Amino acid sequence: MSDKTNVFSLADFKRKETNNVKYTTVEAYGGTVRLGSVSARDMLDWIAGNQDETKKRLSGARLIVKSLVDEDGNRVPESEYDAYVDAFLEKDHQENNKVARAVLDLNGFGDAKKDAETAKNGSSEVPAAASPSA
Repeated sequence: MSDKTNVFSLADFKRKETNNVKYTTVEAYGGTVRLGSVSARDMLDWIAGNQDETKKRLSGARLIVKSLVDEDGNRVPESEYDAYVDAFLEKDHQENNKVARAVLDLNGFGDAKKDAETAKNGSSEVPAAASPSA
């Protein structure tokens, strides 16, 4: 990436190093849970999961698992997702909601129901650019 302009080249854009993961913590389950922001693909999977009645039951737990990180930022390996989903399904519902809310807030979905509906309805739309005369 050029230091002079800070404009990504096409090659820069595809590099994982340009992904900007954000982190937060939430007090739950009697301790501190660390979360990392998830990819656009993960958020789209969560939105799609909320639209499918058979997947809806697990979509929140799966999003928590995809966001869960340890103190070094390591994520749950994909091969272990199901075991972690099962573990969260056994935990207190209110604590899970607290963690899920933190995941959604971290990923820019402050009002989860409203934002999920907005994302579902507008996922293929690109916001119009402001008029240069405005």
